[in-house]
Amino acid sequence: MQVLQRLAQAGAPLRHLNLQHTDITNAGLDAIARALPHLHTLHLSYCRRVTDDGVARLAAAKKLHTLDVYNAPYVSEWAIRDLAR
Repeated sequence: MQVLQRLAQAGAPLRHLNLQHTDITNAGLDAIARALPHLHTLHLSYCRRVTDDGVARLAAAKKLHTLDVYNAPYVSEWAIRDLAR
């Protein structure tokens, strides 16, 4: 996560991030949502430590347009619907 924080501090306009098959946590998603204001696309397929709570934290990423949670077993369709509002 330190790498992402350093990119954000440097003003890097990171728009696309692929974290498929990683051990990213809900706390990590919270940090991403706050540190990367230009994030447009986030891939979280097969991330088994992400839950509905982590998806809810992505609401802080106001420019997030595409979220891929294919085969993320602890993310429900309800969390995705709430985020889309």
